[in-house]
Amino acid sequence: MLENCRPTPIGVLSDPLNERGPVPDEVGFVEVGLVGHPVSHSRSPAMHSAAFTTAGIVGRYRAFDVELDGLPAFIERARRELHGFNVTVPHKVAVFGALDEVDALAGTIGAVNTVRVSKGRLHGTNTDAPGFIASLVRAGVDAAGSDVLVLGAGGAARAAIVGLLNAGARRIGVLARRSGAADALVRDLTSRDTPAVGERRLVGWSTPVEPGFSPDLIVNASSAGMGVYAGTADYDRVAKDFSALPWDRVRFASDLVYVPDATAFLAAASAAGVRGENGLTMLAAQGALAFEAWTAVPAERVVDAMRATLAPG
Repeated sequence: MLENCRPTPIGVLSDPLNERGPVPDEVGFVEVGLVGHPVSHSRSPAMHSAAFTTAGIVGRYRAFDVELDGLPAFIERARRELHGFNVTVPHKVAVFGALDEVDALAGTIGAVNTVRVSKGRLHGTNTDAPGFIASLVRAGVDAAGSDVLVLGAGGAARAAIVGLLNAGARRIGVLARRSGAADALVRDLTSRDTPAVGERRLVGWSTPVEPGFSPDLIVNASSAGMGVYAGTADYDRVAKDFSALPWDRVRFASDLVYVPDATAFLAAASAAGVRGENGLTMLAAQGALAFEAWTAVPAERVVDAMRATLAPG
């Protein structure tokens, strides 16, 4: 379905561009892409193709399948050949040391997902946090003053937590399956001077959730339920695990997982009478913010076209 989604080996990053560098900006051609491993599943090429069309810009977005040991070579070629690139697993942390500049938001989160190339210099940021908050706003959810339970302790959880703190969440509890992982994440974010951690209480647990903590928003920022489809024993098992969460006061459930469209987390939320949404809207929102970083085209102008490419799966 996504013809442009085929990964390009690092050795042939871009045939003619290897010789002459990117087309000059005044011509209006924008060369961007995604680096990660694996990337064949990525929906980003289709999203950004729609954004280029909507913005009236001639450009190309490709997926580059690069393992960790190939990242330094990719970075050097990107300096010469790209106007920018997105970063996905396993490179979001590893790319830090190769960048010339990282903004405060990415530094606080501890991960980069978007890089802008300007005159050979690499500038890193993170659009996951504002993209997540934009998805909540689009769903009519205001995180200000909320008590939030975040599931997971990886990169997605980091971005969600920082976004929620910046949006004014009152208290955030972090719940992780791996013993000690939530506490470690909380300690790390606190050491990075995350905004208002001291004021708003960021706490971490293994299981179960601290008695008396009744969130009004639950965010699944873990991989639980990813690729698990209804009608299978795994789906029923994961949905049952999620059903044990404290749903009593929850007014919205946000699942950053988007494959399948109807996730086990959302099934548990629905059974508890709670409205929810999967991660497709966040995916489009963070992509639109990355597109804005590269082209100066406002994210609001292209986000609907990008979201329209993300058919339920």
